[in-house]
Amino acid sequence: MKCPVKCSWHNQAVALTGSSGSGKSTVAEIFKRLGAETISADQLAGRALAQHSPGLAEVVKYFGSGVVHPDGSLNRAELGRIIFADKEKRAILEQFTHPIIAYLAEAEAERRLAGNPPLLVYDCPLLFETGLDRLGFQEIVVVVAEQELCISRIMRRDGLSDGEARNRLAAQFPVEEKQRRAGIVIDNSGTPAELELQVKKIYSELVQRNKS
Repeated sequence: MKCPVKCSWHNQAVALTGSSGSGKSTVAEIFKRLGAETISADQLAGRALAQHSPGLAEVVKYFGSGVVHPDGSLNRAELGRIIFADKEKRAILEQFTHPIIAYLAEAEAERRLAGNPPLLVYDCPLLFETGLDRLGFQEIVVVVAEQELCISRIMRRDGLSDGEARNRLAAQFPVEEKQRRAGIVIDNSGTPAELELQVKKIYSELVQRNKS
């Protein structure tokens, strides 16, 4: 994984993305189990908006006190309801959070790469929506699944209605566009065992590339 010349950490990482409900986080967990170092943009976003953080203070200033619980922690359900109903407000939130997430990602990547892992995976749901796909990742892997399956997973996972789940998907890039831009596509419409086999094969191929 060592770069012979000074380069961005993105050149030493594989980007993993996929629409909500596709099972991207499950794929990230399989990669991790196989030996990859994984960084989650969602977890970094949680740190960016942690209780009493400057990032959360900016969000509260714009969106109001309703987006935090009485203890001062972020009310993710309420913030999600607001931003997925209003594209402009979603863009405002991204202006607050994305620079912080980028800073945290760089620090985390440098720390992980110091251990020379067989593979570094950046798990980023909004890779294409935010233009991060243009940063020069080694490879882009997109996880896809049938739309109705994604919707049922979102409803079950987040406790949302059918309409709310469809709004979440509609706020993201069309899956066809994601597949067109990605180098590797993982189809998670089947069984867990079928998914595991796909990810194992792809992991082996990516690790071999890094060795060559």
